[in-house]
Amino acid sequence: MTGLRPLFAAFVVSLLAVAGLAAPATATSVKVPAAPVQVPATAPGLSPAALPTVVTDASQAGVFVPAQGRLVDTRDGSGGVARPVAANTWTPIQVLGQAGIPALGAKAVVLTVTTVASPADGWTQLASNTDRPTSTTYNLYSGYNDTLSNTSIVTIGSDGKIALRTSVSQHYVIEVQGYSTSGDTVAPGGFVPVPSKRLVDSRDGTGISAGAWNNDDVKTVNLKNVGGIPDTAGAVFANVIVVSTDPNNLTPTLYPYRPDGTDPNAPLHYRGGETTGVGTTLDLNAEGDITFRVGWSTSPIHVIIDVQGYFDGQASDSTYHSLNTRLYDSRNTAVVPAGGTVQVQVAGINGLPAAGSELGGS
Repeated sequence: MTGLRPLFAAFVVSLLAVAGLAAPATATSVKVPAAPVQVPATAPGLSPAALPTVVTDASQAGVFVPAQGRLVDTRDGSGGVARPVAANTWTPIQVLGQAGIPALGAKAVVLTVTTVASPADGWTQLASNTDRPTSTTYNLYSGYNDTLSNTSIVTIGSDGKIALRTSVSQHYVIEVQGYSTSGDTVAPGGFVPVPSKRLVDSRDGTGISAGAWNNDDVKTVNLKNVGGIPDTAGAVFANVIVVSTDPNNLTPTLYPYRPDGTDPNAPLHYRGGETTGVGTTLDLNAEGDITFRVGWSTSPIHVIIDVQGYFDGQASDSTYHSLNTRLYDSRNTAVVPAGGTVQVQVAGINGLPAAGSELGGS
């Protein structure tokens, strides 16, 4: 297969939803609304046929196919769960044949998972229903009265299901962004899911020397040949978690450096004084390193990285091309009004090719 197939068409939206835009010229306190943002009760489902066509060899694995639809809404029973998800137990969720995912040919699914008005601080975990991890890796942290979302890539079990576990009984909305294909051979640049594993934890010295990271610290971790990530990996998809104890609730920021060592000014933002995570793609250099710079933090933070899969190499005809860049900043134009919409130019911007067969997502 030729042409650009960026992995997941809604990453930009998901990251903005989780953590907002880039750090302002002066740091500001995080304001948690008294009432949670409302999640629409219904959402349209679009089958892959209704979206841009992706032509692939059926034997190729790891090729991303866009699909959009609501997989689960526990408030109305969509997806077969008609109640708050019970705490500390695995709840199976059917994926194959649902919300634009085909009944056959899908290996992993890209999801936005949202907690709705959480009754208490807690965590959420997603995994294959037939390969649930024995260790605990967290995809999403939420606090009291939070309506909060994060992006995750989850391997689909051999039974066609994933499973969800939460520390707090609460309502969930889970929406599909797309899926990666199963097949005999991984496509160049194709995505390969692995059982979610914690590869870095600065609290106990996993993957890096133990100790908190301070503002302006530059830290490098290696993510090759560990946790199922091979030497051929060009990038990984991970949940990057920050543990902040900032008493002023100033928003800490992590800047993942490009493989060439330059700062892309496309940071990951977190809540101050809380534990939050962001699902993101991290580019690796030839040695398998990823470097972070800490910004906008007045107190030390701890960093945790749970890896969910990798991109197999970065061949010239890859189905996925790494690019870390800023596409839109409303501060350069105008404030987006409540309920307003914004059209964002993607094709031909900041290194992306012009619209056409070479661009299959954003």
